[in-house]
Amino acid sequence: MTITVVITFLLLEMRLIISKFCQPITKIMGKNLKKINLTINGQAKQVVADENMVLLDLLREHLYLTGAKQSCDRKGQCGACTVIVNKKAVLSCLTKVHKLEGATVISVEGLGTPANPHLIQEAFALAGAIQCGFCTPGMIMATKALLDVNLDPSVGEIKYAFAAIFAAARAM
Repeated sequence: MTITVVITFLLLEMRLIISKFCQPITKIMGKNLKKINLTINGQAKQVVADENMVLLDLLREHLYLTGAKQSCDRKGQCGACTVIVNKKAVLSCLTKVHKLEGATVISVEGLGTPANPHLIQEAFALAGAIQCGFCTPGMIMATKALLDVNLDPSVGEIKYAFAAIFAAARAM
């Protein structure tokens, strides 16, 4: 037998063994997994997530985008994890990944770069509006979501958009 025939035979045997003993990607360790296609910061991604994975974990633990923060033990009370999904500010600690098929997600990392910050990022820096810095990415994303739909918000609309974030900042 030639080496090509031997390699082909081994590959076929490996496929047979894998198909017999390995579970499909949709079920691993008792968890139902689903392939999700979405766009994150302008890049198309396909991820595999179980029904309990939240967007915050996908961003931080799997994509290493750490701008969104976990602060309130996933209760949706603080806003430090705010990102934009389909042009709306959402709390990524409560947003299930399996419901994001086809979604467009923007995290603070997708707004600008240190060399070329987004105007909102630059305005926060110039105004000294950074507090301790922990909540700043969420505040920037809430600001962007608000200004994307209303370039001249009233004081009441601004307070409503920032209610959760201000509550968390007062508690720190």
